[in-house]
Amino acid sequence: LPPERYESGFMAPVKLWGPRVGLLALISLALIVLLSTRQARTFVQGLLRPIPSLNVKRYVLATFDQLVEGMAAIGHPVRLLQALALTLGVWGGWLVAILCILAAFEVDLPLDGALFMESSLTLSMMLPQAPGFLGLFQVVTEQTLAWYDTPVAKAEGIALIFWSVCFVPITLIGLYEGSRQGLSLSGGQSEVYDELAGDDEG
Repeated sequence: LPPERYESGFMAPVKLWGPRVGLLALISLALIVLLSTRQARTFVQGLLRPIPSLNVKRYVLATFDQLVEGMAAIGHPVRLLQALALTLGVWGGWLVAILCILAAFEVDLPLDGALFMESSLTLSMMLPQAPGFLGLFQVVTEQTLAWYDTPVAKAEGIALIFWSVCFVPITLIGLYEGSRQGLSLSGGQSEVYDELAGDDEG
């Protein structure tokens, strides 16, 4: 971001802690990769050896195994590169969508502003909220654009249209694919579920 955007105000702590958090994330990723190796399990078993309770040992080791299993893709170098490439592709596509929406509303936001908007939305999605991110998504978009002196009316319009572009199509596709799989919004058992249950009983 340009210096005048973060030298004072609420963004000053971001300048201070942002690089530190980024470095911590990279170190955490490296540790997760190391935990996915066989040597790591042997090391954990060695750490647990002095503990007298067998139940505690089993619980800790089972928790460790679950963590490693959940991070199996990250521990595999090729899959890790594939995941990173896919992530960059998704982020790049989202950035292009933001720039197109801004251009449609004739809002001249610099590239750093679009990146800041994308990062703010991504972080906000980690918070518990309404289904489909309805509400907080609009607030974060409007506040980010307001920070770049975008008129309120345009910011509200961009927030609504961008949310629609991001979530309405995939929701409709999900409903269509769910119906093809025999899923129901009513919560009742679908025909597919009934067939599977019948096979189990047989």
